[in-house]
Amino acid sequence: MLTHSTLGLKELVFQEATLPGYRKVSSTSCAGLSTASHDSSKTELAFLKDQKGVQYIHGSSIKFHGSLFLSNCVVDANWVVKLTDFGLQEIIWDKMLHKELACFQGVDLDHLPNKYLQLPPEMLRNVLAEGLLNCGSAKTDIYQLGMIIYQILFHTRPFSENYNLTTK
Repeated sequence: MLTHSTLGLKELVFQEATLPGYRKVSSTSCAGLSTASHDSSKTELAFLKDQKGVQYIHGSSIKFHGSLFLSNCVVDANWVVKLTDFGLQEIIWDKMLHKELACFQGVDLDHLPNKYLQLPPEMLRNVLAEGLLNCGSAKTDIYQLGMIIYQILFHTRPFSENYNLTTK
């Protein structure tokens, strides 16, 4: 069995887990961030590592992540942020174009997973119109990186006050 000692950045941001030796970030301090310099420096480091990871992917042969959500960012015991699930979106999209894979047609647009509300408008339009999540690009990665930074800063999901949104 393969094991790896990482935690999802999502779990750390929303206080669902902590790394050994680190205390949870206070949700009662300004904008949900602790006033302790230790925690804010770790938060700043997470920003930089996320940004550098995206920059690396954009400069590589992969070209873009395609599915950049907080749940695809993990942190190891040394507070090294790692991006996961990259390159898969393009493979899946290619297989769908060649009819090797089919999209589930029974998508209930009124009950879309909340993370899809964090998609760039051009991708969300395609999901709503065709029920398909298109491939993404470097530009959509930047939009989604902004959504990740928002969640790290404010300890809440973007548009969380409107999570009862419908397509109507």
